[in-house]
Amino acid sequence: MRSRASRALVATAAIVAAVIAAVGAFAGPALAEHGGAHGINTGEGDDGNGDGGGGGEVEVTFPTGTVEVSAGYRSELGVVSEPDRSVEAGPRIGCYYFIVVDVPPYIATFGYAEALALYEAQGDAPLAPVGIFCFFIESQAAVGGYPRIWTPNPPPGGEPPLIDLIELETFTRDQIVFDAPAPELSPVGDQVVGVASWLAVTSQLDYDSVSAQAGPIWVTATPVFEHIRWEMGNGDELLCIDDVDVVWNPALGEDDQTSDCTYVYESNGEGSIVETNVTATATWTVYVLTSDDVAANPAAVAQPRGTITQATTVVTNVRELQAVID
Repeated sequence: MRSRASRALVATAAIVAAVIAAVGAFAGPALAEHGGAHGINTGEGDDGNGDGGGGGEVEVTFPTGTVEVSAGYRSELGVVSEPDRSVEAGPRIGCYYFIVVDVPPYIATFGYAEALALYEAQGDAPLAPVGIFCFFIESQAAVGGYPRIWTPNPPPGGEPPLIDLIELETFTRDQIVFDAPAPELSPVGDQVVGVASWLAVTSQLDYDSVSAQAGPIWVTATPVFEHIRWEMGNGDELLCIDDVDVVWNPALGEDDQTSDCTYVYESNGEGSIVETNVTATATWTVYVLTSDDVAANPAAVAQPRGTITQATTVVTNVRELQAVID
């Protein structure tokens, strides 16, 4: 007996034929502009004026799961110093996403924003291949290179000719290479019980914005440093927002320097030395502004779209000094 995955792949040809037949049944180019993330609009019947109302002279029903994609050609992709907002929108592109399943009608559609995160396992069939059929909405002609069938672990290469806004955002964020934090504890060397340890990170924490563009679509990603979380190796943690890069200077007196990022180890036994792992974790929030954001609202500003963390662990000795009594 063939496995679920193998039976699903056998059904691929029938699925593609069904998708093409569904696309060929379209009656016109109208597409309702309902809200969604990243410039994706759910395809539903519309009267052609973009307000979601039906009953107009041009009414069309798209297959369930059809989404309008803000996309550019991958050949146009590149990092730019500033997005060119004058580039006119290219042809309107619709994509029909589905999961290959092994029971009739062999198509399970999904039309939410996350559908554009290609290669992601979906629904109750995480091992099932994911399919996509893309077409030019006005002409209903298939976009070259589609339909395509992806598995959750696709082979390298064979990228589609289009890049959509979600993929472009991922590409843009990946251009920001964050340094792992470089922890520096003061005093240098062993840390002493009862004496304040100054905690600092000397690696880069502030980064410039990065923009990328592919034809009419563009993304600007801006990382903003948030804090350093210190794990002191004994179960204690502290969050440092200020003075995160302030290093103790032994040439200056105590009254001439301060830091809000310090920690005092408590007693661990007279004369003992405890090897301790100290971890510094840096966190940045990534703010994103896209061409679709500005198209919807020219005054749009970047919005937080997740965080990035980098961590480094160092080993230090925590020493309890032995008192000497005459």
